[in-house]
Amino acid sequence: MALVMVQISEGSNSRVGAFRRQLEKIIIDKHEDTMSKMGAILAFGILDAGGMIVTIRLLSKTKHDKVTAVIGLNWLNMTNLAFSPATFIGSNYDLMIPKFEFMSHAKPSLFEYQKPTTVPTSNIAA
Repeated sequence: MALVMVQISEGSNSRVGAFRRQLEKIIIDKHEDTMSKMGAILAFGILDAGGMIVTIRLLSKTKHDKVTAVIGLNWLNMTNLAFSPATFIGSNYDLMIPKFEFMSHAKPSLFEYQKPTTVPTSNIAA
């Protein structure tokens, strides 16, 4: 599910926030199975990959399979081979940033970063 949710924000679909809260609940619960916790931790890693500005791309710009990306998704520790930046980058031939304007009529909430996960603290008297 994290592989799908990495490509949308909470501003465009409220289920992303509910999914993140469900993962957080699984990780915090002491009585949850160890494998469930590991899956939730991996899902959080996929959701937050690349500073939350990447998507999963299995095809190149010419619509051919990116073999390394497909292989990377098969092995869990190589999923980063399938990540592709989802940013707008403007530079000229000399790699200098030219003056340009970018206008979007979309709501700013569509491009907000997710709220960081907070670790619960327990007040234990020393």
